[in-house]
Amino acid sequence: MSIENKNFLVGVKKNEDGTLDYSKSAKIIDNKLNESVLPKEEANNLLFRLHSASEFERSNILSQIVKERSQPKEKILENLREISKEKILFSEKVTHYHRTSFENFKSIVEMGKLLSRSNIKKNRPDIKIPSWSASDDVMMTRDIYDKDGKLIKQGITAHGVGASGSGVILVMGKNIMSLDNYDAIGEYPTVSDASLVDNCEAILAKNETDLISTKKILEANNLSIPVYIESEWLNSKYSIDK
Repeated sequence: MSIENKNFLVGVKKNEDGTLDYSKSAKIIDNKLNESVLPKEEANNLLFRLHSASEFERSNILSQIVKERSQPKEKILENLREISKEKILFSEKVTHYHRTSFENFKSIVEMGKLLSRSNIKKNRPDIKIPSWSASDDVMMTRDIYDKDGKLIKQGITAHGVGASGSGVILVMGKNIMSLDNYDAIGEYPTVSDASLVDNCEAILAKNETDLISTKKILEANNLSIPVYIESEWLNSKYSIDK
């Protein structure tokens, strides 16, 4: 008999006297554990610690929590990712940005997606990856709003995450937060795999010359994504948000 969409218990222990011990059991609904790995308050406190921690520090903190809670690391991360999404105020207005060099942009367009360093090595070993990065995953900045919906921090700054100087900025739409691999636990949100067609709503170039070069790269790879001059797009975007 199929158990699909059925409620049942796992982890029930039979005592020597024949009675059942339910103390370590969990109810499963639709084949998923009906429980939160971490209590909400504990999860919020943990997110506060992780937010400004380095990747190395986050790894140590999570290892400690895994040991204390006797839960798989991925289960704890999944729990934290969901709560961190809930904490992003006015998420429907939030835009994410990834600044990158022209060299990296060409590779991203050829692949048709943003990929983590490890995924690039696995899928495109021919692509040269910078020797060091603060994260294996693709880091982004984002707009931040207060509880009243007022913009308090622009996602694009003069010194944002990613390559500086010449290059382009990928503007990621609200779909990015729906990805299973989207992670806002740290200071900068990350993704390990994000399709350009489904998530990139615009590309920003520094000037007219860079805009023409950007469009040529997209056309050569049969991608249709709007390209704008960065200053013009920013003036329009943030004047509306203010």
